[in-house]
Amino acid sequence: MASSTQTIPDVISSQPPNTVQAMHMLNHPLTVKLDKNNYILWCTQMENVIFANSCEERIEGLKACPPKTTTTGEINPEFLK
Repeated sequence: MASSTQTIPDVISSQPPNTVQAMHMLNHPLTVKLDKNNYILWCTQMENVIFANSCEERIEGLKACPPKTTTTGEINPEFLK
């Protein structure tokens, strides 16, 4: 059985750990980088990612973010979603 390794691009690995973890949880890669000429395309892409990952209620403030840790001090799995 062949072993496989996964590499993380330098752009992602140089970001803080919580950002790296969030990037890996995205179901869709971000293919368009925002610049002064492509806001509409970028916005459409971001909206699709937000809705595909069910983040719209948290972004719009309709649903509160769960606490980072549980009452026992462990990382809350709901916080990682």
